[in-house]
Amino acid sequence: FSALSAGDVAEVTLTVLLGGAIEGLVLDADDQPVVGTRVKLQPTSFSMTDVGLMGRLNVEGRETTDDEGRFVFDSLSDGSYRLALSKGGFRPLQSEAVAVEAGQVVSDIVLRADRGLSVSGRVTDPDGAPLPGAEVTGFLPPSMFSMRAAADRESRATETVDASGQFTLWGYDAGDVRVLAKAEGFVGNSIDVAAGASDLVIALQRKAAVTGIAIDLSTGDPLTDYQLRLMPAQAGFDMSAIMELGDRLMNLPPPLDVSDDEGRFSLPNITPGVFDLMLLADGYAQTTLRE
Repeated sequence: FSALSAGDVAEVTLTVLLGGAIEGLVLDADDQPVVGTRVKLQPTSFSMTDVGLMGRLNVEGRETTDDEGRFVFDSLSDGSYRLALSKGGFRPLQSEAVAVEAGQVVSDIVLRADRGLSVSGRVTDPDGAPLPGAEVTGFLPPSMFSMRAAADRESRATETVDASGQFTLWGYDAGDVRVLAKAEGFVGNSIDVAAGASDLVIALQRKAAVTGIAIDLSTGDPLTDYQLRLMPAQAGFDMSAIMELGDRLMNLPPPLDVSDDEGRFSLPNITPGVFDLMLLADGYAQTTLRE
């Protein structure tokens, strides 16, 4: 409607259309229903007037299949949509475009879940003992020239190894897979393998720790209240590892607020590497212990 001026009262009539719906079924290669898989609804295109719809789909445009492998998306505006399938153990899948009109129910959609190739192995500690409870994810290796790898990593489920440290990940196309293993108190480790690989061994190293004391240089008294920040040392930055920078920063411990009468501190669970240790305290100049 026309623009409003200060003090105007506009009376309007809104006419609405019944929403459309998409109903479907997810089956495996043996025509058995796939239960509990995530199905996502994605518009094939949108204009600025559809921004509100996009926000709604980001929140509501996900459904989980029921005990018969069925899913339903309703209250849909006119348009064209694709259905994306994402579940641990199956290859990512995207349907052809599905056109929906007001009040129409499209009910003949069948998505075929394909297990694809697998990657299997075990996770151990430095001595070769299994690490029960370790978590493993497999995804496309990162690339500076493609957003596909980032999207693939986001869609992959994390699996927990069994009591003997064994794991099997399914759902890969032919090509390289980066397998990342993590466990509490250990440094995450990843290896790149070809999809279909088996008998992998991913050994995790124990994390390190830093302990110490902060002292006023002029008086020799301990600092009782201060903050410590651990940062990657500039001298330790390797341009060849630029794709791993995000993981390096995520593995840093959060800033530590210290309140101790003796000025002592402890920074546990640190990924081994080269670091600068920065101290901040009221009334004192910023202090950095390098490398």
